[in-house]
Amino acid sequence: MAADVPADVEAVLTQLLTASHEAALTIAARTDTDDVYEDTDSISHTHYTSSIESETSPRVGEVRTIRSAIDTVETVSTNKLPAGSLQNRLQHGCERVRVAIESDATTDIQPFLAAAYLNSMLRQIEEWRPHLSDDFE
Repeated sequence: MAADVPADVEAVLTQLLTASHEAALTIAARTDTDDVYEDTDSISHTHYTSSIESETSPRVGEVRTIRSAIDTVETVSTNKLPAGSLQNRLQHGCERVRVAIESDATTDIQPFLAAAYLNSMLRQIEEWRPHLSDDFE
């Protein structure tokens, strides 16, 4: 990795991805409790889908956290990382996380898939850490 990559970029990316990963796992933990709302004819389902549409669902905060963090990860990787493998992998991961968290009132997000991509992105950064520190010595 090029020497012009600041060490704080690694810290920012790690912090954003960690927060997103935790949010995805929080959503995944709540998924089972949301199964009671699957009956589309029930009053509970109507209330639940209305809460999603009005953004009062408990998931909304976590999904916002993930979206915001992923937007920032994509911007940072585009602007602060040199073109190459790490940048490409992070941008691909951001795209896949977005697809996994896209949700509307009739479909469920895929929090485990999002968490897996976020974890993979964290590992990519950790694998590059020796290269980062080598460049700064």
